[in-house]
Amino acid sequence: LIGHMWAVNDGAISPDGRTIVSASEDSTLKVWNAASGQELWTLTGHLRGVNGCAFSPDGTFIVSASADQTVKIWDVATGRPRLTLKGHTGPVHSCTVSPDSTLIASASNDNTVRVWHNQSGELHLTLTGHSGSVLHSAFRPNGRQLLSVSKDNTLRLWDIHTGQLLTVLRVDGALSDCAWHPDGRQLVAVGPRGVYFLELKL
Repeated sequence: LIGHMWAVNDGAISPDGRTIVSASEDSTLKVWNAASGQELWTLTGHLRGVNGCAFSPDGTFIVSASADQTVKIWDVATGRPRLTLKGHTGPVHSCTVSPDSTLIASASNDNTVRVWHNQSGELHLTLTGHSGSVLHSAFRPNGRQLLSVSKDNTLRLWDIHTGQLLTVLRVDGALSDCAWHPDGRQLVAVGPRGVYFLELKL
């Protein structure tokens, strides 16, 4: 898939497997037909590079995270922006959507994760506690907790309804990404020093 002017930072596939979205340093996202490779939309509006993107599990919208300190929500059917989420005070590294597609989490260089309501764009929670940039977050498959990973060498698990910090797991290096096993107990985190497989008891 050729079309971006600068480096591509992230990509995602729609739940039905028919559509791909790519996020680029050229400040745009592009939406592609997965079967033909045809470009369907170019999503413009961010003022700096786009670091992350994700489809909602229901397949109706795309979220994007940018170095311009914002998160945007885009309509998949039209390619038009629905909402711009503002509040971070540093570049936003990544974004993810809850299993029921109602909440969006954004991880930022300002050491926080912010959780937003998809429909209204209102801020639901600001999760504070990391002492370094938060590079990624992931909703637990049950939708009730959120995992975040940071350059501060920790993984943190949060209650998504109250914002309570449930546990802190410390490793021997900075972390840049994380994902849950479908069973909701095992998880993987990655960073420059390696890959970490962990199991949560709660």
